[in-house]
Amino acid sequence: MLRNFLKVIIRNIFQQKTYSFLNIFGLSLGLACFILILLYVKFELSYDKFNTNYENIYRVEIDYGGRGQFIALTNNAIGSALKTNYPEVINQVRFRNTGNGVILDSGNDKKFFEDFGRWCESSFFEIFTYEFIAGNPQKALAEPYSIVLTKSTAEKYFPGENAIGKIIKVNNNFECTVTAVIKDPPKNSSNNFNFLISFSTYEKVITPDYLSNWNAIGCYTYVLLRDDVLLQDINAKIKDLLRANISEDYPSHVYLKPLSRIHLYSNILGEHGNVGDVNTIIIYSAIGLFILLIASINFMNLSTARSMKRAKEVGLRKVCGAGRKSLVFQFLGESIVMSFISLFLSIVFIGFFITEFNAIIGRQLSLDIGSNLLLIVGLVLIGLVVGILSGSYPAFYLSKFNPVKVFKSAYRTEKKKFSKRNILVVFQFAISIILILSTIIIYHQLSYLKNKDVGYDKENVIVLEFKNADSLTAAKYDVFKEEIISLANVENASVSQFVPHFNGASVQMPYEGSPDGETIYTNINSADKNFLEAYGIKLLMGKNELNTQMSVDSTYDCFINEAFLRKTNWTNPIGKRIGFLRVAGVIKDYQFTSMRNNVQPMVIRPLSWDPRFINMEMNLSIRLNSENTEAITEEIKTRFSQYFPYQIFEYSSMEENFEWLFRRDDTTAKTAGYFSILAIFISCLGLFGLSTFTAEQKRREIGIRKVLGSSVTNILYQLLKDSLVPVIIANLIAWPLAYYIVSKWLQEFTYKIDMPYEFFALSGLLAIVIATITVVYQALKAALSNPIESIKYE
Repeated sequence: MLRNFLKVIIRNIFQQKTYSFLNIFGLSLGLACFILILLYVKFELSYDKFNTNYENIYRVEIDYGGRGQFIALTNNAIGSALKTNYPEVINQVRFRNTGNGVILDSGNDKKFFEDFGRWCESSFFEIFTYEFIAGNPQKALAEPYSIVLTKSTAEKYFPGENAIGKIIKVNNNFECTVTAVIKDPPKNSSNNFNFLISFSTYEKVITPDYLSNWNAIGCYTYVLLRDDVLLQDINAKIKDLLRANISEDYPSHVYLKPLSRIHLYSNILGEHGNVGDVNTIIIYSAIGLFILLIASINFMNLSTARSMKRAKEVGLRKVCGAGRKSLVFQFLGESIVMSFISLFLSIVFIGFFITEFNAIIGRQLSLDIGSNLLLIVGLVLIGLVVGILSGSYPAFYLSKFNPVKVFKSAYRTEKKKFSKRNILVVFQFAISIILILSTIIIYHQLSYLKNKDVGYDKENVIVLEFKNADSLTAAKYDVFKEEIISLANVENASVSQFVPHFNGASVQMPYEGSPDGETIYTNINSADKNFLEAYGIKLLMGKNELNTQMSVDSTYDCFINEAFLRKTNWTNPIGKRIGFLRVAGVIKDYQFTSMRNNVQPMVIRPLSWDPRFINMEMNLSIRLNSENTEAITEEIKTRFSQYFPYQIFEYSSMEENFEWLFRRDDTTAKTAGYFSILAIFISCLGLFGLSTFTAEQKRREIGIRKVLGSSVTNILYQLLKDSLVPVIIANLIAWPLAYYIVSKWLQEFTYKIDMPYEFFALSGLLAIVIATITVVYQALKAALSNPIESIKYE
């Protein structure tokens, strides 16, 4: 019997090629989209779970100033205090990033700039799980001047060699010995790196006793807790740890955050890696489910659209003794077979689409079916569930046909003006219109932000980064800068710790006249006298001169921005003190962080150098008066190599850097755009099914109308009206829902567009035009058919 069912199923698929193609193609697109999103969600939810002690690892965070302003960096001595004084803490590890990167040199022209490195304690491998290729985990970071390389980094510096025992020079300043090689950190790790240098090295070459300093904030601290420890209990015990070790009135508090909450639920100051967003997971999951649902609805619509041609088959089978159960089994079997064909085709589609999808979302997903039994089982279950759900309505609908009415041609489907099929089409198009509207408004909002006045001129500015320069490099900055300024096509140049699109230093500072000795949380930048002119930042008060020498009252000059002035309520800020700084001028606000937020307080102080500090993050911003950037940068590179032979020449455009601020929103916009196109396309397949059904159902009515004198235009109008009414209703449902969704998204921005209501009408018109194009072929075909063929006795 099963063999007979399979024969019938395969015969029906091949006999109805157009119907089968539309069904399989639409369902395969929906499945491909759903599986891609499923891979992304699975990947995001798997972050850090490769660690053996995943459930018991926590990051120490500081509530800076006790105001709910959390930072991921901690006071350096916290880790050892937690392990020593709290029995709940089994172990701890501290590490810090290697500034804005280091230059590693293994000789033989193997010198590269490395972005992802850590100064790290030896307990790192006792808490986190990484697979060793060579070396001892207990000893790898125990001694000064030890470095651990990942496999790919070891291959880059020592291709085809055993890296253990080899020497690598760091920033042309000191040498480290390779003590271990580990496999590259998994892609789903929130703690990525290319190399680790022992923290004892840091204390030898940079800052002695760094890890015992309670007042310095520069480490990421992780702890391993016992299984029986409750988070709320340990947090209550350690909350005032800083007050116990620094001062009784120290305003900051200490808290632990589970490793499991970092990737998707944390976006605080000082994050040391790219973090995700649980809201993005929810949005993507909803989109994937909706598109799969749209594709499944198409299956139902297309199946019922063919119902009249299969009615006699059902009637004949019932007359020959087939029960309803066997008919349901047949139609469900047909649906499941088509679902698995679609599933196979969707895997082929994923092979084509996954590279582009990875480029959009910034991940490296793969559909490795051969080596993943769980994935195979999951795909089989998806095929079964989709097949059963997609075929359930047609199976139960077609199997209930009355054979007597069928053979008398008296069988009619639903006579309601608004049938279940119309409701399904309304649902499809409502989702599609919401996606279209959301995409249009997202792009409009991003365009508004990108073209908004940010308070500085970012055009024709390139930025050179000095990678962890030592004091000898710093001593050459001014001479090199002046030589660059003297070049043709160079308008100005400035050395600063940070550039306007990003400011990574925030401090709590006392200020003159503060009530009850309050402090102000402010961003701080170090820059030379050319900084304001190089970026076209307006000086509102004072003179563009910063005294680089300490004054007799032990202060340095500084500039503050308007946001700082508003916080302090100073009426005459010139001469006011901020810690060891004295206000020499007020500058116009400029945007130096995310465009989602208001401009925060900012202090710009003069550059100063510490000869012990080799992690100096410095940038040379060069304003050009020509668009021929390539020729000018080659000339700059030549002089750069002469002044800084041990540095690696790299530059970026400020306009490109500014675009980087929008990377997450651009990803959302692109993803929503692609999904909108896909959703509307699949919805049109459903509408095509409905128009086919309508034309089939009204075949005799059309023939009679033509015999009685109706024109082709009149008949075309009647058919288009039936198909377009669901689309119009879908617009009326989609508009308020889209308004609500987009309004919630826009609330995340301080600077946002007014709701562009004209886009609602535009999206509705677009949906109607697309729907008209979709159904006009079937409508014309029915309107132009020969009435004799339509009404003759069958």
